Amino acid sequence: MTVKLYSGIAMPKVGPYEAVTAQFTRKVRVDGKLHTFLIVTYGAYNAMGLIGTERNGVAILNATAMCVVLDDEAKQSGGWYYGFSVASDTKARTRAKELYVMPMREFREFIVSHPRYRGRMS
Repeated sequence: MTVKLYSGIAMPKVGPYEAVTAQFTRKVRVDGKLHTFLIVTYGAYNAMGLIGTERNGVAILNATAMCVVLDDEAKQSGGWYYGFSVASDTKARTRAKELYVMPMREFREFIVSHPRYRGRMS
């Protein structure tokens, strides 16, 4: 399990997620195989060039299967269009940390019950 925190002007992008401020990595067993999951906090969503700040919060990606598992957890209204919000980022990072340390069974149950779950973990 690893944690990367970012700040400043040049924040990285992970998949379609822009302005990533934190990335937590954890291993989860799915169908008997170990998968690497990324839990990221983001300020906007890149829809093939159209940057949507209304999409923000925490996303979970399966790096092994290269797919988005869910997004828009801990979503804040406004995104960072009018300036990056420290309060919004703090809420997203707090939620990401909770997911990062969540027991395995609870983590899996959270994912499959989330309204933005994409229907597969692998």
